[in-house]
Amino acid sequence: MKIGKILATENRFGKNKISLSSNYSIELEKDTWDVRNLGIPYNITRGDYFLSFTGVNENFRSLVKRYVIDRVINNDSIRWNTAIQEVSRLRRFFDYLNIRYPNWNDLNKLSRDDIESYIEFIKTNSMGGNSKNQYKDKEPTDYFIWSMVSNLENFLYFIQRYEWMEAPIKPIRMLIYQEDRPKLKPRKISDYKYMTDNVWKQIVDNIDKIDSQYVPMILLMEATGFLLVDVLNLKIDCLIENTDGFWIISERLKLKKVPISDEIVDLVKAQIILVNEKFSREQNKERFLFLRYKGKKEWRGQPYLQLSIWRQLNSFSNKCNITDDEGNIFRFGSIAFRHHFGITQINNGASIPDVQRLLSNVTPEMAVIYAKINDYRQQLEWNKSIQMEAIRLDPISGEVLKSNIEDQAVNNGLKLDWLRKNLGDLRLDHGYCIKSIKTPCQYVNQIMEQPCITFKCSSFYVDSTFKDYYEEQIIDLDKRIKECEKNGRSRLIEILEPKLKKYIEIKNNLI
Repeated sequence: MKIGKILATENRFGKNKISLSSNYSIELEKDTWDVRNLGIPYNITRGDYFLSFTGVNENFRSLVKRYVIDRVINNDSIRWNTAIQEVSRLRRFFDYLNIRYPNWNDLNKLSRDDIESYIEFIKTNSMGGNSKNQYKDKEPTDYFIWSMVSNLENFLYFIQRYEWMEAPIKPIRMLIYQEDRPKLKPRKISDYKYMTDNVWKQIVDNIDKIDSQYVPMILLMEATGFLLVDVLNLKIDCLIENTDGFWIISERLKLKKVPISDEIVDLVKAQIILVNEKFSREQNKERFLFLRYKGKKEWRGQPYLQLSIWRQLNSFSNKCNITDDEGNIFRFGSIAFRHHFGITQINNGASIPDVQRLLSNVTPEMAVIYAKINDYRQQLEWNKSIQMEAIRLDPISGEVLKSNIEDQAVNNGLKLDWLRKNLGDLRLDHGYCIKSIKTPCQYVNQIMEQPCITFKCSSFYVDSTFKDYYEEQIIDLDKRIKECEKNGRSRLIEILEPKLKKYIEIKNNLI
């Protein structure tokens, strides 16, 4: 059906309220639309420019087109990428309906029995249906069934509310019941995927192996909690300076601003210089902070695509063996950075309202979950610490003694609950300093290496997580001693050998 006919279709109570500029009618005549030709807002970094109706049964294709026109273009009630998802889900419904009623071209006679039959169909077929996508052979999950039913309900409710002539005669409340949607189980705290400090350390340790054009984006996501789409939409004037320092501001997030460190300020300033040097005002009309300046010639000057960046970063993760706490290869994703930022803020003492202010679109419930994740993470670390082989030093003889973290806390007058929450802050390169943060270190001004070992500090505590450190130090000390032997530096050997002996003793007691 031609678009002119689509727009003029009458319902029982008058014409459908759809009006379009003739400038876009040529695009809307097609069965595949290009959003760049429609004059509507879209996310330029997603790259999903096309919406195809070719998979929708011909009997209902014009109806689905009108639905998208009204919701996306006329009312702006859903976004372009949401429309792509909705059309994909509706396609499944109309395919099924065509098998059941091949001569139908409206939904007037749709019944409760039809809905029940369709729900049973989606429950017993793979999520991918006849397509060859990644879900082709996967069993339908509760969330998949929930989303398919909800999408159909939204569609039917919309065309009934506006009294479209193709709408079901039976009221929507008599067609779809609340119990048709599976009750989704609440997510456990352990189900939330986030980037732990351990993962971030691995990323930083290997950051020189990431293509340099992506490094500023990664550092900005970690420092601000912005999603990748937010970072890619930053403008070259995103830095603002107040009396309390520099902030980064996002126009996409309705001028949401986040305080940033001097290091991130320098990074953003360097990126501003780079993009201004490579692209003129005419080339960068949208004033983007990030534009492609590598790769194929036709790509240069174009905004980055999120999917392309995630592919590059996941390739880096595989290459450098970046693993999560379970030993699995870490998969990059914006939410992981966002969650890491929120949890870090909570761990640093920020309140739930503070986290809400810093992170756009974060509900109070999600901020509470960040606090729970932080507690959960601390508990896991504490449980590991309790089970680990550990040592302390005799404060008189310096002898290496077997110990455990609970005994160490009692000996130093610390409450276990306080120690559990602050254990991360007490970690040094070579062991833990198990004392109150408020208690000054009596050896802090000593110039000797690792004074807590030299002076047999009673607060010094080492568990097996430091084994790699001592193995590296032993190899280094042994190498230095052999070099001294070659060069006849006997005095330095006298200093290094006791240190080597103590490090070997510590390492051997961590087995």
